Amino acid sequence: MCDAKLKTVLSLFSPVASKLDALSSNGPATDANCVKLNTNENPFPLPKSVMQSAIAAIDHQYLYPEDDNLSLRAAASDTYGFSKDQVIAGNGSSELLGLIYRAFLAPGDRVAMLSPGFSFNRKLAMLQGAEFLEIASSEAHP
Repeated sequence: MCDAKLKTVLSLFSPVASKLDALSSNGPATDANCVKLNTNENPFPLPKSVMQSAIAAIDHQYLYPEDDNLSLRAAASDTYGFSKDQVIAGNGSSELLGLIYRAFLAPGDRVAMLSPGFSFNRKLAMLQGAEFLEIASSEAHP
């Protein structure tokens, strides 16, 4: 049963998988027209309004932030038109992925990911007692 589900999931990737082999993970691109996006680092300077807001907020840095991120969630819900209860905020993608893994995985579950991928997924799965299956993109789509 799991193998059938795995094949179904892998079939969803087939339109893009054939293009993955053309991509190299051997180092950063040297083309001046390329923008590095793989490490969650913004390659562009902050807008002046953001910098001014950050400087103004320094006066309150000794206070703990809201534990429920209510202000951020309310601003996002107002901006995008949905309930603040539909917004989750965290301290980066690693924390949010960890919450997802804890919510949905139980010991003995199997997680399959195409490789190369985000290496932290393996650690998160193992912390939940799940089996991690790493599938090379060339294996999934010969």
